[in-house]
Amino acid sequence: MQKLERRKNIVMYIILTVSVILTFKTAQLQLFTTRYQEQARKTTLEKSIIYPSRGIIYDRKGRNLVINKPIYVIYAIYNKIDPSMDTTLFCSLLGIDRSVFLENLNKDWKSPQFSKSLPFVFLSKVSPEQFAVFQEHMYKFPGFYAVERSIRGYPHTHGAHILGYLGEVDKKTIEKYHGLYAPGDFIGQSGLEVAYESVLAGGKGVRYILKDNHGRLASHRTCDGRNSRYGQLAGL
Repeated sequence: MQKLERRKNIVMYIILTVSVILTFKTAQLQLFTTRYQEQARKTTLEKSIIYPSRGIIYDRKGRNLVINKPIYVIYAIYNKIDPSMDTTLFCSLLGIDRSVFLENLNKDWKSPQFSKSLPFVFLSKVSPEQFAVFQEHMYKFPGFYAVERSIRGYPHTHGAHILGYLGEVDKKTIEKYHGLYAPGDFIGQSGLEVAYESVLAGGKGVRYILKDNHGRLASHRTCDGRNSRYGQLAGL
């Protein structure tokens, strides 16, 4: 009888010990670590940046001195690119040759600036006409997507040295502004464009796109960044 009771106690002790271990492990996974939560979020929730239109510059009579012209920037996520994709068709649609394709795709992956799982600028300043043709075939090229941006247009031929111009940010500028700018962004380089950069630049917004387990769009939510509206400069 005592032997049976001893076995019963041992079994209960083992069950209790296993239950405590499982309870602790469950609490650790659900309450004390966000590792799996972050993995699930990255899998289903896609973050998309909304770029503001740059502020318009007017003269004292309300006439446009600088306007915005739409362009498209092609981004790539290296790990999502299909190795068997039709590179010949891809290059012909975007008007580039294979050497440019390889050069733009192969980054310095040892640098913290690039990651194979994060988007990077593959090709900038694609015209709306060129993008219209590319868009019809974009579903054939997973890992690539386009974002509408804008560049400056000048209705008048005078005052270029005063108005200034835009240029793509470099690594030094990105580090200087502590994440305010990212690769592919444009910034004032001279004249009024650089003098009033903080007024004209505006602020980025963010769109969170929720996808199901098949990668299909479920819903999206839009949030403002610093300020998704843009400034205007008038009175010249």
